[in-house]
Amino acid sequence: MSSLPEYAAPMPRFRFPPVATMVLCCALAACATTTSTLPEPPSAESGDGFATTLVPESFSTPRDAALALDSIASWVSPEGQPWIVASAKQANLLLAFDGDSGAELARVGADASLAGPNGVAVFGDLLFVVERDAGRVSVFSLPDFASVGQFGQEWLFQPYGLWLRETAPLELEAFVTDSYVGAPTALQHNDQRVKRFRVLLDDPLHAEFLGHFGSTGIEGALRQVESIAGDEEHGRIVVADEWRKGESPPALRVYGFDGEYRGVDIGAGMFQGEPEGIALYDCPDGSGYWIAADQHKRKNRFHVFARQSLEWLGSFGGASVGDSDGIALRSDSSERFPDGALYVADAGEAVVAFDWRNVADALGLRSGCAAPVEGR
Repeated sequence: MSSLPEYAAPMPRFRFPPVATMVLCCALAACATTTSTLPEPPSAESGDGFATTLVPESFSTPRDAALALDSIASWVSPEGQPWIVASAKQANLLLAFDGDSGAELARVGADASLAGPNGVAVFGDLLFVVERDAGRVSVFSLPDFASVGQFGQEWLFQPYGLWLRETAPLELEAFVTDSYVGAPTALQHNDQRVKRFRVLLDDPLHAEFLGHFGSTGIEGALRQVESIAGDEEHGRIVVADEWRKGESPPALRVYGFDGEYRGVDIGAGMFQGEPEGIALYDCPDGSGYWIAADQHKRKNRFHVFARQSLEWLGSFGGASVGDSDGIALRSDSSERFPDGALYVADAGEAVVAFDWRNVADALGLRSGCAAPVEGR
């Protein structure tokens, strides 16, 4: 039993962000149905920075090889303290860390209430956790980690990741990846790799199944899926396909909110390992960056793409971080990281933080949303 707080306090009143204006536009002009791959970077051996640009890590949380840390979400407390929440799928735990120092704040799940926690996402003061081994999504309040509800048991087989968007006050749409048992090469099964739910934040919380999607053709196929993220401003769902044995190389496949493949693969041919964590540096004016982890034991790196055009802007690695799985990105300010931070799972043993200012300086990117764009 951990000596850290168990958080049995009464559930607080939830804080929810305002409803965002939904821009459900087509991801690319004419919604092309023929696959297009964006310009690829030079080869990793060319010495141009693709493999050699290094950014120093700002801190690491305490290391524990038994955890198998996987996915990460960020949250800011009512007092303004940044938190990192990470899933530990092997230990069946959720861990909370201080987002500015890396100090451990809490461990949850010592009572065996979690079964393979994987993808995590935050909406307001609610934490959504995909339980891979239970085939469900569990919801907790923050900061007390009190259970709010569960959904998806009737429809999910082996879920991994999720992304949330607000569709109305107290109403969300949840996109959950489902790498259910079945031959990834059998394309007819691939139309069920992403499940959609309407989640009503009532008391009690409940959800309705809205359907599933995924391409059943070679183009846009979702064979082995885990990470998923979305962009409200540009109407995109980005899904990482990790499968390495098919006709299409591992890449980030671009879908629309309507579940249709948009004919674009981000980073096709450039992932040396598996495309893993995906995060969006989200600026209010619609600009920003997509960051994707290229999980590899020896050639681990992070690729950066322009938010709107999706073109490759650069790649970097850390001084020591490797075998990275989930990532989370904050574009808001804190005392330690005034322009935001990138949090990365390091070999399943710890969470490492990068100061966004250091990433931006290394790759010639904007240091913050208020900084001049300068073509980037």
